[in-house]
Amino acid sequence: MENIIGIIGDIHGCINTLIRLFNEISKDCDNIYSVGDIVDRGNFTKEVVEFFIKNKINAVRGNHEDMLINAVESPSIEIYKGYISFLELYFNNGGDLTERSYINSTIKKDFGKFIDIFRELKHYEFIKSFPLTIEFEKV
Repeated sequence: MENIIGIIGDIHGCINTLIRLFNEISKDCDNIYSVGDIVDRGNFTKEVVEFFIKNKINAVRGNHEDMLINAVESPSIEIYKGYISFLELYFNNGGDLTERSYINSTIKKDFGKFIDIFRELKHYEFIKSFPLTIEFEKV
């Protein structure tokens, strides 16, 4: 019997869309994977991460997870020839809404408070554990 794989992508903090997709495809799939970008742009990143953990959804790291990791690890390092920092890049790409989902703030000076909660919930470790690729037989 073949292992049926469901793939979802670009959830971007939209928990209601994720729940609808998950409920629809989980009926026909043995395992569900995400192609990344589960964080940012939507209002419910915290809930999306918790849903992924609870439902054991595997994911690869998308560019938004990568921006988040860079912002957490090196927020003030300037990139792009001194024009922008990792934190600025992250906020410019929807990271402010991820912060709001954890601490109800979108102020860069509150980013440290966000990091503390993000780490305390073990969401940072979960996202950082996403591999860059997942390979399957016959796929």
